[in-house]
Amino acid sequence: MSDNNPDDWGGDFRPYEQRLYADMKPRPEFNEKSSTFRADAITAKNHPLAKYVDPLPGTLTATEFVIDGAISAGMVMLAGGWGAGKTSQLIPLMTRAAHLCKEDDPLRPKLRRRVIYITEDIKQAQLILKAMHENGEFGECSPAEVAEYFKCVSAERMRPKDITIAADAYSSLITVNKSEKTGNTYHAKPVIVIDTRSAVIELEDENSNTEAGDVIATMRQGFPGYPIIIVGHLAKSLKRADTRDMSGRGAGAWEADVQQVLYLASDGGERFLDVASPKHRFASSIDGLTFSAVRKAFIAQDVLGEDVEEVAIYGQPTIVALGGREERKQEAEQERKQEAVKEMRGSILDITRKWKSRHTIINRASLGRDVTGRKEAIVGTISNLIDEGWLHELSIPAEYRDNPNAGTYIIGLTPEERKIYQASNTLPEGFEIPKTEKAKRANPSVPDKTEGAAQSAEK
Repeated sequence: MSDNNPDDWGGDFRPYEQRLYADMKPRPEFNEKSSTFRADAITAKNHPLAKYVDPLPGTLTATEFVIDGAISAGMVMLAGGWGAGKTSQLIPLMTRAAHLCKEDDPLRPKLRRRVIYITEDIKQAQLILKAMHENGEFGECSPAEVAEYFKCVSAERMRPKDITIAADAYSSLITVNKSEKTGNTYHAKPVIVIDTRSAVIELEDENSNTEAGDVIATMRQGFPGYPIIIVGHLAKSLKRADTRDMSGRGAGAWEADVQQVLYLASDGGERFLDVASPKHRFASSIDGLTFSAVRKAFIAQDVLGEDVEEVAIYGQPTIVALGGREERKQEAEQERKQEAVKEMRGSILDITRKWKSRHTIINRASLGRDVTGRKEAIVGTISNLIDEGWLHELSIPAEYRDNPNAGTYIIGLTPEERKIYQASNTLPEGFEIPKTEKAKRANPSVPDKTEGAAQSAEK
C-alpha cells in the first residue's frame, strides 16, 4: 500500500464534488485543474437544476390551498402583535382545513387535510377546541373524528434538522380526496402549524438573514410538499400600525423566502387577517378575514379535583370581499363623523338650554370656547341648529351691550319649546335680556317677535 495513492487508503478522501457525482459519471470527467465537471457530463438525471420544465404545459396546475382563496398550501408566515389573538383566530381556521365544521361553512375548503398543530400553550388549544365542540362548531363531527384530524402537539424547542425528523411520523397522516366530477384522487399532506416560531425553532440569531434562509430551506426540504404555517410576532414598533406598514420580528428573510405572508391586526375593535396586502403568489379574491369573538364558559377541574369555571375565547371568521375593507373603513369613518356631529350638537344644546341659569352671555364666540371641536365644524353646527329651529339667536340692543362686538346671544329650545315657537313664533316664558352689566341695571323685557329674527344678529 502506498501513502501517495488515495485508492489504497481506508476511507474516501476525494473532494466533495468527486464523491457527490461518483455514481453518476465516470471519474475521468473531472477536471483536476479547475475542480469542476464538464458541462456535457451534467444531465437531468444527475443534477436537479438541469431538469427543464415545459414553460407552456397543456394543462395548468391550479394553486393548492389550505383555506381556499386565503391560505396557500406552501410555506406561510403569519405575524401578529402580542395579545392579538393569533392562536385564538388560527385554530378555528385550521379546524375548517380539516373539515371539522358544518358542511355549508363558507370557509370549508375543497381539499380536506389533517392538521398538526404544534403549540407553546397546549391548554389554550384544548380550551378553544373544547369550546368550539360544545358550541356545535364542528357540525356532525364526533370527538373521535376531531382527534383523528386535528393533532395537538406540545412545543419543544429544537434545531430545524431535528424538527424535520418528524416527517417520517407525519407521512402516515395523508388524507385521500376524491372528486365526484372526475373520479380523480389526491393525497393531501397535513398542514403543519408552528405556533410560535420562538417556541419551536432554535435559533442563534433571529435577526440573521442567512440563518433564517437556512431554516426555511431546511424545513421546506425536510417536509417536501407539506403546507407549513409559522406563527411569529410583529416588530414591536409596528404592532399597532396599518397592515401595509407591518413587518415580522427578526430577519427580513422570514418574509422574503416564504410563499405567503399574513398579518393579524386589530381593525376598528375586531381582528383582521390581511390576505390581499402582504406577499402572496396567487390572485387574491378577498381582502382578508375578520373574526368576531365568541366566549364559552364551562366547568373544569383544578389541581385539587374541584370544579371551577373556565372561559375560552375564540374567533369566528368571516370573509371580507375584495375592496370590502376599504368600504368598511369609509363607512366607519362616516359613522365616526356622524357620531362626532351628534356629540357636538348635544353639547351645544346642553349649554344653550341653560340660558335661564347662566350669568354670562351665550353666543357663537362663547360656544367656540366651551365646545370641543374644530372651529369650522362648531360654526356649521350652530348654523344648522338655528335653521332647524333648535337654537334662537337674538340681538342685544345696543344700549345694553357691554362690548360693541358682543351684539347677539343664543338660547336653546327644548322639543316642546321648539314646537311652540314654530307654531306661534313665541319665545319661552320668562325669557329676558341676558345678564350684561347694563342689562342688570335696566332689566327690561325682550320683545317676542321682531327681535327674534336670526338676521338681526348682523345689525
